[in-house]
This record gives sequence, structure tokens and C-alpha cells, in this order.
Amino acid sequence: MYIITNGQAQQFQLGVVGGINLSELAGADIAGYVGLHTGLKVATNLKTRLELSAELIYSQAGEYVVPIAYPITDFGKIHLNYLEIPLYLTYLGFPIDDYF
Repeated sequence: MYIITNGQAQQFQLGVVGGINLSELAGADIAGYVGLHTGLKVATNLKTRLELSAELIYSQAGEYVVPIAYPITDFGKIHLNYLEIPLYLTYLGFPIDDYF
């Protein structure tokens, strides 16, 4: 995708982010919770070695509740579903070729 501004072309890179989220609440005898971690990423070079990128991430976290650790509750799940929008400014100034 290209956007033209003041006669100059600015290139954007698009990508997909994905993985799993492992979470657990503090307490004894609690099983871990596995959730989805997925989204989109867009990045552009601001200068020769400076990149700006942003992500829109949907993330699931939570816990399986065991009554031994939380005696006032029944068996069940705690679900946390949320969106994250991290912004990154990356300096690309250390080429690997210089070190090998």
C-alpha cells in the first residue's frame, strides 16, 4: 500500500500478529489458562534507520478457578478479553553485518 504526500511516496508494511497467552492468578493448586493473542500490525520507516509501528491486538487472559485456592467460589473460569494498541518506535542502527 502506498500513500502519496507532497509528491513523495511513503511505504507502509502490513502484517498479522498471532500467538497464545498463558496466564495464571496467584494462589495454590490453580491450573493455567491459555488464551488467544492475535491482531494486525502496520509499520513505516520515518528515516533511514527509524521505524514507527502500531498494532491492534485482541488478547484473552484468565484463569480456571479451583475451590481449594478460592474457597468461596465454585469451579469455573475467569475471562479477560481486551484490546491493546501498542505503539513502537524502533531504531534500526546496529546492522548485524558489522559484527560478523
